[in-house]
Amino acid sequence: MMRLKYISTSIALCTWMLIVAGACNNTAQVDYKKLVDEQRSSGLVDNRIVLDIGFGMSSQEFYDYCWQINKEGLASQGPKNRTVQVEIEDLSKPGYMLFYPNFEDDKIVEMPILFGLHDWSPWNEESFGKEFIFEIRDLVEDWYNIELQLAIDTTGYPGYIGINGNKKAALTVQDDQFVKLIVSDMNHIAPGEQLVYKRN
Repeated sequence: MMRLKYISTSIALCTWMLIVAGACNNTAQVDYKKLVDEQRSSGLVDNRIVLDIGFGMSSQEFYDYCWQINKEGLASQGPKNRTVQVEIEDLSKPGYMLFYPNFEDDKIVEMPILFGLHDWSPWNEESFGKEFIFEIRDLVEDWYNIELQLAIDTTGYPGYIGINGNKKAALTVQDDQFVKLIVSDMNHIAPGEQLVYKRN
């Protein structure tokens, strides 16, 4: 009889925990939708992305600007000449970022940015993305005056999402070497339904 009572109590406890977990999950989704709605209806437009690059810039304007900062020694070509590389001085170790925008109708609507450390190597775990993502998180919050919230991440790494007006920032670990930030203009890129980050 005692054993049956124990089993019954255990089942009731497990059921209660599942209900609470489901409620928390729904709350996270509702909060995210509310955040999206609040920010999109705020009327705030923040097109800044990095340096003097912003949403709405044409491909020609982007190329001309990058050519100019390259001439000034503020940027260089990234690996295989596929990205722009800029050094970052605001980290505890020497680091850099690689970026190249996504265009829609010849206007920048989204910017994937990779962050890396110069001392990275496969045997130097202190330089792995999972170790310095927290420093990048603080940097991004400072850059954009945005609060990054912990998100469900389908990759097993921590993920963060923040919204400020039309701007959405999603941050996670890309791999051992890089932390990835995607900055999107929600006026052109759908914000999604849940507080979930999926690596591309």
